Amino acid sequence: MMNRLPLILNAVLFVLVGVLFVLVLRRPASPAAGTPAVIGADSAGGGGLRMVYVNTDTLLEKYEYYKALKATMESEGKRAETSMSQRDRDFQQKVAAFQQKVQESQQRAMMMTESEVNQLRGELEQTDQKLAGEEQELMKLRNQLAENLAKREADLNKELRARIDAFLEQFCTENGYDVMLTKGTGGAVLRGLPGMDVTAAVVQGLNDAYAKEKEAQ
Repeated sequence: MMNRLPLILNAVLFVLVGVLFVLVLRRPASPAAGTPAVIGADSAGGGGLRMVYVNTDTLLEKYEYYKALKATMESEGKRAETSMSQRDRDFQQKVAAFQQKVQESQQRAMMMTESEVNQLRGELEQTDQKLAGEEQELMKLRNQLAENLAKREADLNKELRARIDAFLEQFCTENGYDVMLTKGTGGAVLRGLPGMDVTAAVVQGLNDAYAKEKEAQ
């Protein structure tokens, strides 16, 4: 279960993938970042929905905040895995020492009195029960670490979703776009005119906003 911990925050986790953003806006449009397709325009060129798309694969690849979140989760996952690996090694050493003691006891038993054998058997049974308890605790700890990381991942995904949603809404409003589609893995657009692609402008805006946040910290 711990093997999946570093493999998180991939593109499937984000709201952009496969999601259709439909933003019906009333604010007057300012100069656009791309050349949107106009759907339903009349012969004079008036009316209609202004439509653009963003490539989610490229966005996630170049969004610095996403990179930072991914690095954070990978680091936390590796720390958890390292901690568990050390605990596992310590436990295995105890098991090996116990097995060695059992073998030695079997060799000595022939030269021991019945009372000594019973005492030794009792000691070995206590050690065996103790190791079984430690093994259960290790399993519980491993599961707890995985659950904690999963919750941490979910919280970060929620934060990222809110950040991207808010920016896209503002981006469409400022540029007068009515509809934004997604292209890329699981996206709604198979093919779009190059002029409809506003990915570069979205990435630039997201990274600029993130850079300002870091400067303010």
